[in-house]
Amino acid sequence: MSSLEKHITPYSKAIVRLLKSTVERNSNVWDDIINYQIEIQDYLGPDLYILVRHQF
Repeated sequence: MSSLEKHITPYSKAIVRLLKSTVERNSNVWDDIINYQIEIQDYLGPDLYILVRHQF
């Protein structure tokens, strides 16, 4: 495992996708967003926030 891989969090892909655009429920990172919502919010800081709408 490289030193870079040691610093990549399990929700890194979710953060990238969130910064690019809206993430739909059928996205492959949706579960990561739900499971790591607090950690992602901590990473984004106080100026950006996640709004998760559970629509079925």
